[in-house]
Amino acid sequence: MSHCELIIVIHNHQPVGNFDSVVEDGYQRAYLPFLDLLERREEVRIGLHNSGCLWEWLEDHHPEYGERVAALVRRGQVELLGGGFYEPILPMLPSRDRRGQLRRMTRFLRERFGVEPEGIWLAERVWETHLAADLAAEGIRYLCLDDSQFLQAGLRDVELTGYYLTEDSGQALGLYPIQMRLRYEIPFAEPAQVIETLRRSADDEPGTMRLFGDDGEKFGIWPGTHKLCYEERWLDRFFDAVLGESGWLSLSLPREHRNRNAPKGRVYLPAGSYREMTEWALPPHAQVLFEETASFLRESGRTEAEQLLLRGGFFRNFLTRYAESNQMHKRTLLALDALDRADGLPTELADEIRDHFWRAQCNCAYWHGVFGGLYLPHLRDAVYREILRGERKLNGALRGERSWAEARVEDYDHDGDKEAILCSDRLALFLSPKRGGGLLEWDHVPSERNLVNTLTRRQEAYHRKLQAGPAQEQPGTAETIHARITAKEEHLGQYLQYDRWDRLALIDRFFSDAPAPEALREASDGPLDFTGRPYDLSCDETGGTAGSGGVARVRLSREGSIDGNPDRRVRLEKTIVLEAGDDAFCVQYLLRSTCSEFLHFFFGVEWVVNLLAGRAHDRYVLVRGDRAEPPELAGMAVHPGVPSLTLVDEWSGISVELTAENPTGWLRAPQETVSLSEAGAERVFQGTVVLPYWEITLAPGESRGFRLGAGVRTAAKEVEPARS
Repeated sequence: MSHCELIIVIHNHQPVGNFDSVVEDGYQRAYLPFLDLLERREEVRIGLHNSGCLWEWLEDHHPEYGERVAALVRRGQVELLGGGFYEPILPMLPSRDRRGQLRRMTRFLRERFGVEPEGIWLAERVWETHLAADLAAEGIRYLCLDDSQFLQAGLRDVELTGYYLTEDSGQALGLYPIQMRLRYEIPFAEPAQVIETLRRSADDEPGTMRLFGDDGEKFGIWPGTHKLCYEERWLDRFFDAVLGESGWLSLSLPREHRNRNAPKGRVYLPAGSYREMTEWALPPHAQVLFEETASFLRESGRTEAEQLLLRGGFFRNFLTRYAESNQMHKRTLLALDALDRADGLPTELADEIRDHFWRAQCNCAYWHGVFGGLYLPHLRDAVYREILRGERKLNGALRGERSWAEARVEDYDHDGDKEAILCSDRLALFLSPKRGGGLLEWDHVPSERNLVNTLTRRQEAYHRKLQAGPAQEQPGTAETIHARITAKEEHLGQYLQYDRWDRLALIDRFFSDAPAPEALREASDGPLDFTGRPYDLSCDETGGTAGSGGVARVRLSREGSIDGNPDRRVRLEKTIVLEAGDDAFCVQYLLRSTCSEFLHFFFGVEWVVNLLAGRAHDRYVLVRGDRAEPPELAGMAVHPGVPSLTLVDEWSGISVELTAENPTGWLRAPQETVSLSEAGAERVFQGTVVLPYWEITLAPGESRGFRLGAGVRTAAKEVEPARS
């Protein structure tokens, strides 16, 4: 029998902004017991990659972990891999940031462990050819990609028994294939079955190599795996089985294999990622077609055709599927561009600010598959927090303590339409004329919060399985999280409602009858002549200080039918005003009849404010200074004739007050999505939808105006937030 080298690469990661308690649980259930196993089994040798965000947490909370890893590195048992420090999707970054993040990790590993990494772990294994030149220029010699990416280039599984070279602009880079079959068998199949898989590889190809590379979280955090791996000793049994076959099977470190072996050849891979990710990147209808076609080819015995021809989607299309993902991505680039244009900053301060913007590039909040990712508000909140923290330091360095306000118009998100940006020393407002004149982002600088930070309810491919009745969660069972869909609560299907327009703040809505809170939850109108439709934009691109009357303003307007009848028309204008030094802004509305008949209708302005926890005791609504009924942010209610509502977040020490001039009433309802997580499908609170509304009658040519206000108060944060 031919010899087989088995390379094991473990990747551990926790996103920027994850709760300390969640990371601690991961440490106790996965990272620590795996480290314990390595220490007691010196014959086990692996490549190890911890993301920079996780390294920072470990150094702060468990510095002994780093010392123990350093000892394993010194005795040659562990090879540390580099990568983008804050685990960004490298192809989506400008070259300056891509190389900077790689350099940041290399510097950390050099200073902390005295090693220069030869290989990297590529975040989510998202590959594009142009990466090769930048990686090689930073001294990287190899990385690991999924075998599906090699198969799509025309190679066969029997050829994936070593590493290949690729190049870009004459810069060469080694590429190791990760075997998908091993990813699915470890640790879910019996060790003997994994050994048999490796044995067949050794029989098929002399001098073979097989690489298992996957998330370390599957060894303790994924459902049922802590019991499987440590209580039932799957890992010990597996390594016993590997070492018991030492006559033909051995464990190697990646750099050892590369130093001993020539490349198998040259290869150019299509842009891609692991198989599941490319499927998630497709629109829902295409995911269904992909799954049906893959099943048909497998059942027809055409496995090779499936592997070669079914390529799934392109990772960057998450930016088109989810406008919220694109908003975060382009906001980070906008912030980095401002930093690069800043002159005269001390190097140390510039590096500190850039580090915040790099933290905002942590990939988890930008996509969605079987993990919550984009659907988790606290991860999106962390992205905005890092952007705003960096911008606050940058503006402080450039503008000092002066109060200021400015307005500008630019297509910063590259959708072909210009947006309006109103900024001051206290607030930043991003408005989209194209998307109903809505408020995309409402940033409060002192608290470093984007107070909109919501998510539009969209159809996902797995929703059809929930409607058919998902499997109920089985505690204690271990199964790959890609295998099935479980539900964390019953009757989730009743919450599968989809928005007809993007959920933003300052969305204008017309009703024939007095609206009820269900109108907010269902998000269904009749003909939509205003809601979500393009508005005209007028903006004075001005700036100034408080002393010189620094005021930024923008006017948005549209004329249309209020109910689908072309003879019943109004012109709507709304002017948003932001003053220097103020934690509040105002919106002046003007409705004017442009038809020849009397009009009677109800008009409302829809806000959405996300304070992250809809059912926590420390988040609630105040009306006239008293707790509302129901008080929780996820409650549904009508509040007739009150001038304001206040949403309170005691944990972070902020309250948001919305005011309206003589409204008929207020409605509120939760914005909730149904999404997958590692533990199963669940509802996620995405914000409180609030709508002040007016009963309006207009004679031909008559106008009516009213004013709205939105302000924030802050206090000190005290404890870790409640989760809801």
